[in-house]
Amino acid sequence: MYIFTTKSKIFHFQFFLFKIKYIISIVSYNHFNIEERKISSLIIKILICGDPFVGKTTLVKRFTKGYFIENCKLTIGSDVTTKDLSVNHQGDQQLVYLIIFDISGLDRFKILRKNIYWGSDGALLIFDLTRYETFNPGIKNWLEELNQILGKIPFLIIGTKADLSEIRVNDDLVRKFAEENNSIYIKTTAKIGQNIDEPFINLIERVLDKRDL
Repeated sequence: MYIFTTKSKIFHFQFFLFKIKYIISIVSYNHFNIEERKISSLIIKILICGDPFVGKTTLVKRFTKGYFIENCKLTIGSDVTTKDLSVNHQGDQQLVYLIIFDISGLDRFKILRKNIYWGSDGALLIFDLTRYETFNPGIKNWLEELNQILGKIPFLIIGTKADLSEIRVNDDLVRKFAEENNSIYIKTTAKIGQNIDEPFINLIERVLDKRDL
């Protein structure tokens, strides 16, 4: 007889929540594609990836809602957020309907992330500047996973919590890795609102450039 421990019960409950959220996110994404295409010339889906507690959700909330949340709840599976943007692309103003999938960094959901990644145009790979392991091997593992599932898509490397003094990651090291992978590196801090829009706008521009090829 299989006996459920408290830990396994928690995992199965989280897994159940993830499945519910996944179904909702897929239905929502299909709804966006059908309904919003009428009013938006461009729909872009991006992923926010990174290890747990690196500040993914905080960055998304700051970008979409305009305020800072001190203690965000741990993401189970993924959260979906949208934002309308007007961006200048090659001299023309483009209305973009941005669909943001904030991906859980928990390994237990890794096997199911493939379905969430489907149809993504780009990604922000997030690491915590005060925790070296979230960059190496963190970011490298996330990039490998994206390449395996989606192939080469536009992405940016984002270092969070730049306002803190306990920095553990060398900027030159990150820039070198970004350049080697045809990307760029941006440091942000959701707490004081520094470089919040730049990662999203830059990623959108890279996605549009790829579509023009």
